Amino acid sequence: MILLTLLVVACAHSAYADSLSVVVRLKDSVSPPAITSSPDFGIASLDSIGNEFGIVSLEPFSPDPPGDASERGVFARLYSAYYPDTTNWDSLLTRYDADTNLSLCLMDTLSIELYSAPTDEYFQYQWMLDNDGSSGQHPGGSSALADIDAVEAWAFTAGSSEIIISVSDDGIFTAHPDLDSQLWENRAEIDGDGPDDPPDDDDENGYNDDYYGYDFVEMDGDPSINNPEPTEEAGQIHGTAVAGIAVASRNNSGTNTGVVGVAYDCKLMGVRLGAGGENRNAVRFAISAILYATGNGARVVSQSWGFAKDNLADLVFDAVEDGFADGDSILWVISSANGGIDPDPQESINKLAVNTPSGHEVFEDFRIVVGNGCYTGERTPSSSFVDPSWTGGPYLGPRQDVTVLAPGGHSSGSNCLHDTANKRFLWDNVTEYEGSNPGYWFHSFGGTSAAQPHVAGIAALLFSDDPELKASTAKLIIEQSAIDVTSDPAASATLTGPDVYSGYGYANAHRALLYPMVLEPAASETLWCGDTIDLEWRVPKTNTNKDTCDVYVSYDGGGTYTSIATDLVFTSYPGTYSWTVPEPTEDHIDEVFFKVIARHDEEGAGDSRYSVADTSDFAVTIRKSLSGTISADTTWAARAVVEGDLTIPSGKLLTVNPGSVIHFKEGDATSGGSDALKTELIVKGKLKVAGSTTSPVTLQSRESTPSEGDWYEISATTSSGVVELSHVTVRDAIYGLVAAGDTTIVDTCAFLANENQDLKLGDSPDVCTVTGCTITVGGGTGIDAQSGGNMVLLNNTIQCDSLTTNGILLEGPDATVTGNTIEDCTAGNAVYVYSGSPELTKNTIKDSKYGILVDGGSPDIG
Repeated sequence: MILLTLLVVACAHSAYADSLSVVVRLKDSVSPPAITSSPDFGIASLDSIGNEFGIVSLEPFSPDPPGDASERGVFARLYSAYYPDTTNWDSLLTRYDADTNLSLCLMDTLSIELYSAPTDEYFQYQWMLDNDGSSGQHPGGSSALADIDAVEAWAFTAGSSEIIISVSDDGIFTAHPDLDSQLWENRAEIDGDGPDDPPDDDDENGYNDDYYGYDFVEMDGDPSINNPEPTEEAGQIHGTAVAGIAVASRNNSGTNTGVVGVAYDCKLMGVRLGAGGENRNAVRFAISAILYATGNGARVVSQSWGFAKDNLADLVFDAVEDGFADGDSILWVISSANGGIDPDPQESINKLAVNTPSGHEVFEDFRIVVGNGCYTGERTPSSSFVDPSWTGGPYLGPRQDVTVLAPGGHSSGSNCLHDTANKRFLWDNVTEYEGSNPGYWFHSFGGTSAAQPHVAGIAALLFSDDPELKASTAKLIIEQSAIDVTSDPAASATLTGPDVYSGYGYANAHRALLYPMVLEPAASETLWCGDTIDLEWRVPKTNTNKDTCDVYVSYDGGGTYTSIATDLVFTSYPGTYSWTVPEPTEDHIDEVFFKVIARHDEEGAGDSRYSVADTSDFAVTIRKSLSGTISADTTWAARAVVEGDLTIPSGKLLTVNPGSVIHFKEGDATSGGSDALKTELIVKGKLKVAGSTTSPVTLQSRESTPSEGDWYEISATTSSGVVELSHVTVRDAIYGLVAAGDTTIVDTCAFLANENQDLKLGDSPDVCTVTGCTITVGGGTGIDAQSGGNMVLLNNTIQCDSLTTNGILLEGPDATVTGNTIEDCTAGNAVYVYSGSPELTKNTIKDSKYGILVDGGSPDIG
């Protein structure tokens, strides 16, 4: 692993090759300077410091290309101040740190340590891909058979040329015979250039001639260093090895030399950010490298380096969050470190791998931290982890930081040594190349730097198999398919499940490609009896019409599971099953989980099955359907299901929140009320349903195919009954609302698909108003207003049809009927006055057989 031990990242600028920079952040209260050719801030105290120490240049701090000031985002108040190499840095930092205009000052340098272990020339020695325990692979023997089962995984997929793995490191030797055919090609850039064209940016992504990636050290489009032969000092040994583990070609175009990568049919995007030893202006390099990868099509960002300082990691999190989070399509795979146990991870562990800083929790969804695993299946002692008792630092608190282990192998002084004499580990993989001696590149390579690209390769296999797979789902699959590691050199007790030492366990490519990941459905978190939930699970590779699965549900938080479907044959991808929720035995069950067991027909071997199970990481709540009498003031939110007559007694309040949907079953579980066969909402106290324009409330049938008359009515027929409805839709009843209580207020509501009457009002209310409503009348009557005064029907729209008897029926009230529109009563009456002395003014009647039919009473029509 490359461990970045100091400071923030910035871009190298060739004009200041002999300079180092200090990164400073202005406080929010300080106006940013207008950047010119002058190295001045325009702030007296800061310019005094710059003059005293000989500032060379002042530049906005941002990844390359920097873009306009408006695009600098989290870098808006950050600046790189360049000084000569001979500067007294301690004195300069002390001065900057004391200046009240700044909230941050850091040296922008980077120290890279290359952690190494042995190399290997031939696939037969690559125990990490296919461990047979032979002495040629490792000294562990037949009892040490840990690997990632790559050969078994390749039976399904070896990758896709559409899936790109970005390796940001110390350079990629692009002429390497195991890599030269694996390079991603930026065709938009390549096709735009002729042989004599000057450097340019044909694809307009901000980088000149980035054919295969980018070099942020040399600022050119070649991710390899200018020296054609890699050396540990010059770089690209480390990056070439990391790249080879992930994507080295198979058979090398028929020459059968070298080794093979985990995802050898995927493509490699090389991004160079530094070399071994100290690197200048490194934070900007690192950020630029990540943003380049996420902005140019990489699905996996492979990174065997990190930061040992908190503030550097925080700045990287700030800078790259959008690049990963947008669309949930890119997985960030990083190495932990090689320092073993870290009682105080402030000092040596990779801060990009330790607990996520507050405010950046989204990274937990698509960041995988890889530790180093031995051929024994355990963590190698050098693989870093955080002391379980540590609680320091500006993080979210103690947690399991290593996600999984993968083969890295080397650990000096442990039982996981490599075969140094024969260089049989990873990437000493060319027998002859351009006249050089065999194996002239790498004397050894391993550690978490080697472990990380194995998992990056597994992720690429998953994306190759399912290009639509979300990064967060890919992470879950890699976690859940890992083989649990039950012992550790630093643990005295047997381990079970995720732990700080090895995370979820030893990563396994084959299990990942077979894993039946239960996907979270697009359904409410609260389900009611009779709801249908479409369960869906991703099983990457199945043998159609042979492979089967079982589906289970747990009502006790995952303690026990009950079968809900067995021997489902895979006929589609992903697998699906529609489950109808049964009536629970309790009022509500809060943690209902699901499990899928997939049985795979291994290579067509009949009944020889490989079974893998996954439990959903989501839970739903199941509510018991409602009936009877509420005993206290009650609020319904989101959804509710009423299976029998439900009574709001006098003195009690039922409130329905905006956006809710209330379902009424067709039958009546209580066999009571006005209709023993239909469900009623009986109001003797107060019903308050206050929807809004953007979040209306709906009261409707529970049936899968709703019909008029599925439920009975909202009934408020006693004097104590109060009904207040606003922005409510009432449908599928026999009578929508029957109200004869003291107070009925109906405002901006909709009534439709009700069998007999939409509203039946009267019996001398104190207040009864219906305003701004839309009533779609089928057979029967829209509004039936009966005896009593104080009734107002104002500005309603009543849409009739050929089966409508009456738009408005007035049976005795002294009502005010004003500003209403009644239309299309082609076989009936727009307004039928049977008795009483109503006032009818400014109403609009259209396309009706009879406009206003007066059959009694003495209406005032104006």
